[in-house]
Amino acid sequence: HDRHEIGVLIFPTQQAAGLPTNEIAKRIADALRSLKVEGGGSSQTPARALLLHEPPSPEAGEITDKGYINQLAVLHNRRDAVASLYRGDPQVIYPA
Repeated sequence: HDRHEIGVLIFPTQQAAGLPTNEIAKRIADALRSLKVEGGGSSQTPARALLLHEPPSPEAGEITDKGYINQLAVLHNRRDAVASLYRGDPQVIYPA
């Protein structure tokens, strides 16, 4: 919200848990690049991503009763991650 480009927070899956972090980051960077190549404009194409190390928390209200991500709760609970995403910290992933 209120940023000049789209950034995404990515929750790990169980499948990703067994992969090295650099391999996951490479796959994310490749996916970001593919989205950019496909087009759709800056309002539809993430320009950066941050892999989170903790899954969404039902206890913190990050998952709804129907199993969807509660975006507002995630943004509120993970303010530091959002700030890191837009500061350009070293762990931020950009299109390859």
